[in-house]
Amino acid sequence: MYIQSQLYIACFWGMKEVVQEILIKRISPNCQNKGTLWTPLHAACFQEHGPIVMILLEAGAQPELPDSEGRTAKDFASASDKIWPHFAALNLQRTHKWELVDKGVIKKISSNQLNNSARRSGHGIRLAANSRPESAYAYNSDPFIHAAVTGDVLADQEEKMSGQQLQPQFSLWR
Repeated sequence: MYIQSQLYIACFWGMKEVVQEILIKRISPNCQNKGTLWTPLHAACFQEHGPIVMILLEAGAQPELPDSEGRTAKDFASASDKIWPHFAALNLQRTHKWELVDKGVIKKISSNQLNNSARRSGHGIRLAANSRPESAYAYNSDPFIHAAVTGDVLADQEEKMSGQQLQPQFSLWR
């Protein structure tokens, strides 16, 4: 189970070499987190990591596995011109914008909100999911916030064990 969390984390943060090493061990690219049911492909699409998306699809990742809210990695890719070509190559149909809004993948934003987010640039971490330049739509960052707040990024790890916090089983630094 730990290796599945490692795969998910590596996909979320765009760690290509780590993803490749884990997949060499024949770990399924379709493992789903508890709670959100996100797959590594959901994470890579949400963060717009094209090379990771390509690796996962080549390894057999299923682009239409739904999460707990019925959203697929294909839905997240449909909201991204950067990621969509990987899915178009599989002859998949792009999810319509109104469906993406209904599913909570993207949200309509006002020009005032667009201007305010441009002014805040450079403060804190800017994830790929925060905005789409010159668009009246933005990614809905709620899934990221939910994962970060609930700890679902490491869904298969216990939060506490004998009163001690568990540490990830791999290091980002070598």
